[in-house]
Amino acid sequence: MNTNITKSLFFVLVCLGLASCSGGLMISRKPLQITASTSTCLASESAYYYDSLVAASARNFKYDTSGCGEVIRNRFSRRATNIAKDIGVYGLLCQYARLEAKTTKSNDPELFAAKYELEQRIGVASSDVTSILAEIDCEKSRISEVESHLDEWIDARINRFTVASILAGSISAIATSAIALDRPDDSNTEQQYTAISGAVVSGYLGLRAVSVKKKIKLMHARNHLRDFLENPKESRLYAPNIWNFIIKDFTIKDKKTTGRQEVLNRWAILGFFDPQDKDYERKRKLLMSDGGDYEIDDLVARTAMLDVVAAEIDLIKYDIKRLQQEILLGKKL
Repeated sequence: MNTNITKSLFFVLVCLGLASCSGGLMISRKPLQITASTSTCLASESAYYYDSLVAASARNFKYDTSGCGEVIRNRFSRRATNIAKDIGVYGLLCQYARLEAKTTKSNDPELFAAKYELEQRIGVASSDVTSILAEIDCEKSRISEVESHLDEWIDARINRFTVASILAGSISAIATSAIALDRPDDSNTEQQYTAISGAVVSGYLGLRAVSVKKKIKLMHARNHLRDFLENPKESRLYAPNIWNFIIKDFTIKDKKTTGRQEVLNRWAILGFFDPQDKDYERKRKLLMSDGGDYEIDDLVARTAMLDVVAAEIDLIKYDIKRLQQEILLGKKL
């Protein structure tokens, strides 16, 4: 019996040794890292500064807006008027509407100058939107690259554990058969020990295959999710033209809300930031930080959340288009 047990233990150790050496199955706890992990999407360091200057100067135009409400209501729709306020051109729009109302000449120099300035500033606001959406797309591409690398690493380890499990089962079957052939009259006990040993090793490796986990580093100092949760009055990342649109009140289905709140609602529908989730605090801290060690599910969640943010920002384009159309057509829509 002792000899049988010794042989069986030897078989287990051999199989485990083969498994450990086969393709590097021993998994390090150190997170993976590739170039995309710490690289950043190119964004001008002065971009926000100049956006702020444009917005500030637009709000400080020396235009008298007193009594402008009726003039604006007669000329522009509420949607066009609201976006003009968001992007800081309401005073200029008011001046333009007054000039347009009192002159019959389309080539009036003062009217032309006001219209040109208005179109230029609306163009800057539109560029703000395009720029931030391009940066978000870049971030999503970076996450996709990191996720693909992590996926490939995990798939490779799963395949190696699976192959090792099959190999252990095959060796066990061969050894059991060899014992039976070599000692047909007195081999039952050895066969059983060999079969059991093979099953244990094969099962262990199979379990390792389905439980492979790994993390990968992902840094994002310019965190496009953070402001939506923290709700600052002035964003540290988004241009004032964009953030004003995101945090302004509007009514949908007789309920007052904001673009920011709609983003949070959609995140909740997708299952993100559920306080009932046992991993809630870790995920919240990770996704709203400057970066850290991500699992596959975390990367998928971040991409989906960025999609929601981009979709909300993209809505600004429709309101800007409405304002441009009403200026061009000379009437409200």
